[in-house]
Amino acid sequence: MASDGTVLASFNKPYPTFYPSPGYAEQQPEEIFGAVVEVIQTTLKKTGNSKALLGLSFSCAMHSLMAVDKIGKPITPLIIWADMRSTVQADALKLKTESRTIYEQSGTPIHPMSPLCKILWMKEEQPSLFSSAFKFISIKEYVFFRFFGEYKIDYSLASATGLFDNNNLKWSQVALGAAGIDADKLSQPVSPYYNFTSLKPEMAALLNVDVTTPFVIGASDGCLANLGSGAMEEGDLSITIGTSGAVRMASHGYRQDPRQRIFNYRLDEQQFIVGGATNNGAVLLSWFAENFEKVKSDARAFDMEAFSIPDTEGLLFLPYVLGE
Repeated sequence: MASDGTVLASFNKPYPTFYPSPGYAEQQPEEIFGAVVEVIQTTLKKTGNSKALLGLSFSCAMHSLMAVDKIGKPITPLIIWADMRSTVQADALKLKTESRTIYEQSGTPIHPMSPLCKILWMKEEQPSLFSSAFKFISIKEYVFFRFFGEYKIDYSLASATGLFDNNNLKWSQVALGAAGIDADKLSQPVSPYYNFTSLKPEMAALLNVDVTTPFVIGASDGCLANLGSGAMEEGDLSITIGTSGAVRMASHGYRQDPRQRIFNYRLDEQQFIVGGATNNGAVLLSWFAENFEKVKSDARAFDMEAFSIPDTEGLLFLPYVLGE
């Protein structure tokens, strides 16, 4: 993108999600890292002038978790937002007295998608792996560790973990206690405007960029969806439908929900993005296409097929393909 906002080049690289058991949703960290590298390489090549690069910034899906060892090697797959394996742990935590404090501090409802509950699952179901983990991180943290050898997480992504104290911009001692870990098991929280400027030489050569090129840590996909769509005034709503779906608005403060349903994410030090999500958006089209061969997976073909049916006789579809 040019300094005036003109898009000079774009490229995307898909990677698969695996569902090894009911309720599980995993991705492979190495595949995603390879995709990040290829996207940077190809996009810069398409611009025709990689030396003019002023910097890179990153968005990232929320709620992912993986464990790494002391040298940064993954010892688990990436457990993504759609994974519901920690439902038992989430339900148990909701009944504990500290659950309200965790919600009030973190802004994240107690939910199986949150890294807090994923860590609890690992602690109970894979205790030896839990004990051997050096860090519990997201995929963005893994990418930046590979590039710079540092474990950092932006406030925005940290606010989606269920482990972060949004008021004080540090890890919540109450949530850490519930998870059974110390803060040193997590990355250092930093501003979304934080710049990495010491790219590893071998990575600079791989990406064909200068070692001093600024890499801005950026924020989460949900928060940046509001920023990118210009829905940043009080009362403006942004509706996003990708694999999942969400309705969110910007706020200068918490919008606490007595029933602990509303998510309060940080965009940066001043702004919150507040709302709610469904795990089931356009993924429903993929599910339908895979199970009903006549229907293609694109939205237009789906609509045409659905509206061609004269009478559904009261058919009701409950959209819980990825849990809810």
